[in-house]
Amino acid sequence: MLLERFSKELPTIQYLGTEYTQPCLNALRSLIQSRVPISQVRLLTADAGHSKIHGFLISTELDELIAIRPGFASGYPGEGPKGLASAIKLLQYFRFEIEEYSVPHNLLSRIERAALTLKDIRFIDSATPIMPIRLHDYVYGAGMFEQPPCFSLRGFEPSIPLALIDDRLADLVIDFFEHSSARLMSGYARLEVLIKDRTGLNKTASDLFQAAFGGASPLLIWPDISRGEQEGRLLLFKSVYQTYRNRRAHSEVEPSERHDLAELMLLNNLYILESSVVASGS
Repeated sequence: MLLERFSKELPTIQYLGTEYTQPCLNALRSLIQSRVPISQVRLLTADAGHSKIHGFLISTELDELIAIRPGFASGYPGEGPKGLASAIKLLQYFRFEIEEYSVPHNLLSRIERAALTLKDIRFIDSATPIMPIRLHDYVYGAGMFEQPPCFSLRGFEPSIPLALIDDRLADLVIDFFEHSSARLMSGYARLEVLIKDRTGLNKTASDLFQAAFGGASPLLIWPDISRGEQEGRLLLFKSVYQTYRNRRAHSEVEPSERHDLAELMLLNNLYILESSVVASGS
């Protein structure tokens, strides 16, 4: 309970979002994508005439409080209700339980001004969740009840999983989306140089990989895998270059953040595979 943890002094509260819907929805996505350890989600609802306005108060496993400003609404057609429905579906998709609480309008105004008081926290903590649950009503009212589960993922911006990037590609992820084609081509060329240096071969792309990883006596092998898996990895190297690198080398490719990121991760996987090969006979 918030009151038990913060009975004497106001906790530090992080305020996210703005008075507009999209930044508030983006703030929720950012918390999920950055894997904030959310322990409790409270939907705060205040009456506003014939409609309602909504914000969120989120607790984390680290005893932190995060307030999402009241950029959401319900009770009329528009972006506010659609944003609220999207937020509910997003949180439920990632299996967060949501409890709704009725709060005074001026409490949400203080969230908007980043000015919650200890009295506000005590009020929220002592309140009883609204029953029956109205979350499905908000989703249905916004016309989003039948959206497929993957709908909740489509609003996320493409983001490079930096923890997975091979060290030898690390410098190429800087400004990647602004210069994706050049970065990818540098990555392809760099990988060929790595294989050439390890084998002493002076071939390019498909011929290089075939000579390095293929045949009855490959120069480079992955220890403790079957011959079929060795062949499969060889085909992966050749296929990525034939499908993606050659196209970029011979024609101008229209930038696409999602497609370029997917290609980067394929190339990154080749680097990871290359890091575990050894010279045959060693």
